[in-house]
Amino acid sequence: MDASSHNDTYFHNKIIVISTILAIGIVFLHIKFDEGINTITKEAHQILSFFLNTCVPLFFSISGYLFFRKFSMQQLGSKLKRRIKSLLIPYLIWNLAYVIFMYVIHRIGVLGELTFVPNASGFIKAIVNAECSPLWFIRYLVLFVCIAPLTYFVLRHRLMGALFITLQVAFNLYNYHIGYFDNGISVNDNTLVMFNYQFVYFSLGAYAALCWSKSVESKSKLKSKIALIALFAMVIIYYFILKEYGNSGINHFYRLIWIPIFWFSFDLLPEIRIRPWMKFTFFLYCSHMFVIYGLQGTVSKTFFREYSHMPLFTTFEFILIGLITILVCLSLSHLCKTLFPRTYSIVSGNRG
Repeated sequence: MDASSHNDTYFHNKIIVISTILAIGIVFLHIKFDEGINTITKEAHQILSFFLNTCVPLFFSISGYLFFRKFSMQQLGSKLKRRIKSLLIPYLIWNLAYVIFMYVIHRIGVLGELTFVPNASGFIKAIVNAECSPLWFIRYLVLFVCIAPLTYFVLRHRLMGALFITLQVAFNLYNYHIGYFDNGISVNDNTLVMFNYQFVYFSLGAYAALCWSKSVESKSKLKSKIALIALFAMVIIYYFILKEYGNSGINHFYRLIWIPIFWFSFDLLPEIRIRPWMKFTFFLYCSHMFVIYGLQGTVSKTFFREYSHMPLFTTFEFILIGLITILVCLSLSHLCKTLFPRTYSIVSGNRG
């Protein structure tokens, strides 16, 4: 195997491993955790939550990079067709399943209030807007893909691309400054502000693919060691300063810096063997909330609720629910692929 083929193999394996880590992180991000008043568990969960909240931004950057890696406008049509199969169709199917699931558990009394109006237009809106599922990430990816020609035109030039991303970040920081986010904002808010908030991460990956691919994909011990030192510095700064005095604007900027630092420091790890189950992470991402709703609903309605405010129990519950959810979803994905390969191919976007 020549050096080019080896580097390409390493790059694809690196994407698989990082995507697996991020998918697992998103599972734990969506598990409710009662921090209570215990200082240790509260601080530990706050720190963990900060880094878990970097999973989706990093996913956006990876998606942007993969879409524009070795990109040309002649490929646009074929890429759009593939994204219809790999993103749009699974998105609509999974959202339909979540809407039905949420409506059923609401009717049987497990869920108190619905997040959508239970009529025809309400159902359609909930499906299109991912109001019952964690799949808002895919909706934005579909939108980003739709404006790929414009993104390509702007970001293919190093200076223009850097300026464009700088303006995106400045726009986000301005909205923080004027208090736009003070009253809370949902990822399902279809506004220019929320669009740009997510688009900047996608743009970062696209810009790296179009202008800096050799630097991104080449391994360098010096570069990785510098990134690792920066990573530890960021953790220390967050723990001693930002955790107490930071705000949403600073956190947003922090995540942008975190993405390249994490990417390069990852190369210091020993090469991880790719396991077959790692290719089921899209199914894990799409299905995990079904299991989490069921497990946490069971805990809240059984005798376990008496212990729900005990630090040791809440920590144990948090870890156990996450592990069970991952195991169940990966097992179901393997079973579905084995018994219903055609169906699995559709709902997984032909992944795995």
